[in-house]
Amino acid sequence: MEGLFEGCRLALLTWGAWWSRESGYRGRLLLDASPGSMVFYKRIGFQSLDVEAVLHEGIRYSPMELPPEAADELLRIWEE
Repeated sequence: MEGLFEGCRLALLTWGAWWSRESGYRGRLLLDASPGSMVFYKRIGFQSLDVEAVLHEGIRYSPMELPPEAADELLRIWEE
């Protein structure tokens, strides 16, 4: 079941990168990653930001960014 969710998550992030590029932000995305999802986000090109994590209901969410270069690679794979 996790593979299905990973595929959906990747599709949504790819669409977000496309929308960001179409809107003039060069594909850049920002998010607050839960501890269990950081490996996935790093694998597709997100980078940790040097800012304080967000604490919500006892869970520390780490701010991350998909820079334009990583967005280009993600979109290149999607467009093939």
